Amino acid sequence: MDDSRRAEIEKLLDSDLQEEFPEQVEEAVGRFIQEGEQRLISLYSDVTPEGQYGERWFLATDRRLATLVADNGSARVEAELPLEDIRKVRLRDFIGGGSLEVETEDKGVELVR
Repeated sequence: MDDSRRAEIEKLLDSDLQEEFPEQVEEAVGRFIQEGEQRLISLYSDVTPEGQYGERWFLATDRRLATLVADNGSARVEAELPLEDIRKVRLRDFIGGGSLEVETEDKGVELVR
């Protein structure tokens, strides 16, 4: 992504979409993210896709969407979808919360709630 395109995207992003991740999550992101890949959105959630309490972190880059979870004192990537595979994105509102669902050609995935 060139600098002018990146600047356009940054104007659209609210600072509320840029939460700091704990150190163990940042380490996992560091192993996961590729050279030149730009972080766009980073959010924390405390609800699992099953509706139970559980820490999760959502990451959107200029190349993919991902969910990370706590795993014995560290963190790991739970789900990852390249942007080119995504056919539809849906935001669902619930009482007191919401979710982000993504559809590819062959499956639907709730990435964060």
